[in-house]
Amino acid sequence: MSISKAQWAELEERLKGYYVHVKFTLSGHEIAVHKERLKENKFVLVVYIDGSWKGLWMTGNKDPVYDPIVKQVWRKRSRALYSPAKKARIKKSLGVRRTKEMFPDLDKAIVMWMPDFSTAASLVRQFKKIDGLALVADPVKANG
Repeated sequence: MSISKAQWAELEERLKGYYVHVKFTLSGHEIAVHKERLKENKFVLVVYIDGSWKGLWMTGNKDPVYDPIVKQVWRKRSRALYSPAKKARIKKSLGVRRTKEMFPDLDKAIVMWMPDFSTAASLVRQFKKIDGLALVADPVKANG
């Protein structure tokens, strides 16, 4: 059963609260979202797959127990190997042709998937795009 627009709005408000525990199911996996403290005054929403997450999952499929569901429920981050200022300095000192020879990966970026979301809106935006995602009924709300 898909999640309605009204349920997404209610879910987003719930994710903005202080005590957050939301569960979803996707392809036989349990996806849990918890609000956790990152710094002294900064909280993030952390996404767990079947109750855990591994650091090896961040870099892609290098882990033998890697599940491709990570790319659906975690956020994608990328970072350039060289900053624009450093690229400019290298090109200026070596020239464009020599730079291409010596630094073939000058424009390369590292891509990783992170289990944390800084805002509820960003999590909801990404989760809305996932086909087959189902919200698990909250036992506290169901019982009254």
